[in-house]
Amino acid sequence: MIQARSMHRTLKLLGILILLNCTGILVSFSQNKQVIDSLLTLTKTEKSEKVKALLYSKIVEEYYFNVPDSAIKYCYIGMKCSARLNDISDLAYFHTFLGVLYKNTDAYDSAIYHFNKSIELNKKDDFEEGVAGSLNNLGQVLLLKGDYDKSLNSYFSSLEIFEKHQDTLNIGELHSNIGALLVKINEFDAAEEHFNISRRQYKLAGVKLQE
Repeated sequence: MIQARSMHRTLKLLGILILLNCTGILVSFSQNKQVIDSLLTLTKTEKSEKVKALLYSKIVEEYYFNVPDSAIKYCYIGMKCSARLNDISDLAYFHTFLGVLYKNTDAYDSAIYHFNKSIELNKKDDFEEGVAGSLNNLGQVLLLKGDYDKSLNSYFSSLEIFEKHQDTLNIGELHSNIGALLVKINEFDAAEEHFNISRRQYKLAGVKLQE
């Protein structure tokens, strides 16, 4: 039986970090195609909307690196399954994934829309870490658009939640993001303070940093 938030957390902290580095982990599309074809076949016979949404989420993950347009397409299809069930957790998952996909393809206004929807749904679902993750992602998009004040506000809102949950890894990520933003606006001393905090938090989380 699929738990209420299992698909929403399929990619752990997807809406929280989204620092997926393609180097060394890309799988050739020819390898993925067999998996995708099998998943699509299952969607044709599956009766459960919940399970179909999960299958579509897996298809999205397979397309993520190589064919973002197809990933977006199947996000919307999976979202329709979740909408028919009014499954808030899974809807938040798809909105988060769409936000990431649109961010990665430079469709920033669409990314902002979907991250805001994810924040709204995660609040309804009392999933604070999901709210924080989408706030972090929203901050990244606003930074790319050059809206530094809104980006900084989004980062600090995300940081406050992660501090509440004592999530050292993501606290480190937020301080790093804040530092990078402050560098862009020539606040170098403040940026260095955040980078130093970031390094300490990453070490607490067990991340090995290059000296």
